[in-house]
Amino acid sequence: MKEIAVIPHSQESEMVILGAMLNDSESLKLSVELLDEFDFHFKYHQVVFRMIKTLHNENQIIDIYILGEKLKDNSLFKEIGGLGYLATLSQYAGTAIHVEEYIYILKGKKTLRKLLEVLELTKQQTLISEKKPEEILRILQSEIDNISSEISSKFPFVLMKDRLNGLEEKLRRYRGEKYLGLCQKTLQEIDENLLGLRKFILLAAAPNVGKTAMTIQWGLDVLKNHDDACLVYFSLEMTASDILIRMLCNLSEMNYQTFVLGNGKQERQLDHSAHFNSSELAKIDLAKKTMGAIGDRLQIIDSSQSHYLDAQMAIYIINQLKERTMTKRVIVIIDYLQVWPVQKNQKFSSEIEADKWRIGEIKKIRDAINDDPVIVISEARKPSQNEEAWGNDLSDVMGSARGTYTPDVVMLFAQVPPKTLKKLWLSKKLPEIIPTEEQEEILDENEKKGEAIISFLANHGISICKLKIPKCRDAMKRFTLLVAFHFRKNSFKPIHWSEIHKMVIENQKNTKTKCMN
Repeated sequence: MKEIAVIPHSQESEMVILGAMLNDSESLKLSVELLDEFDFHFKYHQVVFRMIKTLHNENQIIDIYILGEKLKDNSLFKEIGGLGYLATLSQYAGTAIHVEEYIYILKGKKTLRKLLEVLELTKQQTLISEKKPEEILRILQSEIDNISSEISSKFPFVLMKDRLNGLEEKLRRYRGEKYLGLCQKTLQEIDENLLGLRKFILLAAAPNVGKTAMTIQWGLDVLKNHDDACLVYFSLEMTASDILIRMLCNLSEMNYQTFVLGNGKQERQLDHSAHFNSSELAKIDLAKKTMGAIGDRLQIIDSSQSHYLDAQMAIYIINQLKERTMTKRVIVIIDYLQVWPVQKNQKFSSEIEADKWRIGEIKKIRDAINDDPVIVISEARKPSQNEEAWGNDLSDVMGSARGTYTPDVVMLFAQVPPKTLKKLWLSKKLPEIIPTEEQEEILDENEKKGEAIISFLANHGISICKLKIPKCRDAMKRFTLLVAFHFRKNSFKPIHWSEIHKMVIENQKNTKTKCMN
């Protein structure tokens, strides 16, 4: 059976490139630079590319909804399925690791189509025209030269002076400043070592350590310290109201139960003030005033609003918030990576592959907002039997290797384990904590004493945590930081060992008094 000849083309490559242009600013710039509409074989793809390029040249926001509005009167656009087809193109970008490879494929297919045209011209000139062979050869050589010239002229060589001028323009906004990124002032070591929060930061921790509370504190700190910054908090596990309550708890330094239910010491009345003492009421009032001052610079997106959430939609939300609040910078927090929504038509062979795709989505957001911070919470492996070794290695991050390759900063966050805490306690020359009867059953002496310290601190609402940065880039410094999580106050603070020493002494006095009585 004779095979039917097909004009060279790659429909998938065309779809991937158009999808990448919709989702990624760098892919958009590269595609506009290297391609023209006739690099696409399908007429409707030519129409879509031409409109994207027009919007780009006019410095307009590009997403499937705006593009759909611009194309809705085009008959070809209607034939292919309108907005639904644009959504399909957007999702195709998930398969694009390097858009340059797909551009190369498209260019190759166009070259083959051009060569077919030359073959047809050769046939016509040879069989039909009365030109001499030498003249026909000159015509064909000219056509081949044109094809070669077009291929070479599309490579985006950049002059060194243009590179230097572009770099100088970028650096101008940093020169004379203390930090590159946005600052939180609670934990000064973070600002000093990272030069401010910036780029793609992955915060990995086991469950119930306080990672959400940590990111909330960072976000609020940025909003309080930078009037020109806004915050988009993607809460894909908890509701927006839950996150708002936790933010108010942080600002008022109250625990969740007391903030929601009251302190339990006041009479139950309709007036909410009856459930708090005057000090608590003052803290709540101050927290609400702080949130009021922050105003619309804070936007919390929860799962009820994220049915169609993808990188492009996230970028659209960020840009719209910056425009509405007239802010220049943004901090993005995603809680958390493993629940970032996957579109129904996306199929992955494993959760590791799904996490690779999710990391790619976050990278698109990072690239779109330049050096502003995207902080992403990620699951981490639960501590094994050797709990002391947990949180010291990048392999503790859940998911694929790309989960640690792509981020600019990887943070490992964990509660300090018993044996390590016991050594730390001795190094600070703090009085020994007597283990309880239950703790006495632990055979390992160091672990027993460490558990006694953990229990003592917990009774005072404190957990000693370790924040380790094993990977970072661009003048950032790797470091390990010990912090105190005051979980009854929903806030992190530097550790004041002198205050802990006073707590131990006071506890010993109270114990002696009870024994004497």
